[in-house]
Amino acid sequence: MKKNIFANLFGLIALMSLILFASTAFAGNAPAPTQVVVTNTAAQPVPMVGLVKDSDAPARKPFQWGGITVMPALQSKIIIITTVPANQRLVVEHVSGYCAGMLGTVSLYEISNVGTYDQWLPGEFANGTNLPASTPIRFYVDPGATVGFDINSLSNAQYTCGLDVSG
Repeated sequence: MKKNIFANLFGLIALMSLILFASTAFAGNAPAPTQVVVTNTAAQPVPMVGLVKDSDAPARKPFQWGGITVMPALQSKIIIITTVPANQRLVVEHVSGYCAGMLGTVSLYEISNVGTYDQWLPGEFANGTNLPASTPIRFYVDPGATVGFDINSLSNAQYTCGLDVSG
């Protein structure tokens, strides 16, 4: 029994010695501490990685457009609003207007070198009444692309459209 206790005690001491030796060997290989710069000069600016810039918010460069067109019977029309500058993106957030005397469809569209994209507006925009319609929308127009309205009519009479966008 005494041999068993002695063996356990000897094993415990050997294990503790090994752990102590391993921890000091590891600590000895740690890199030397470096000095921290608390005040930065113009030559050492504070890094600004991953921060959101104020110019990234869509409403920082507001955009509005409004137009009216009178169309003959049974004709469709594309109304170009603008071409987005090469270094910017247009975000359309709201569309309102009416097409009085017209039955058909109205869409907001983008033409770019990648393709054409439509965002169809609710039927109230072209339901043949003089009542205006309004809808929130989230329509992204890429740099260099053209944005406008695509108006398709089935009306047998002249009609008028007044449309507005903001973003």
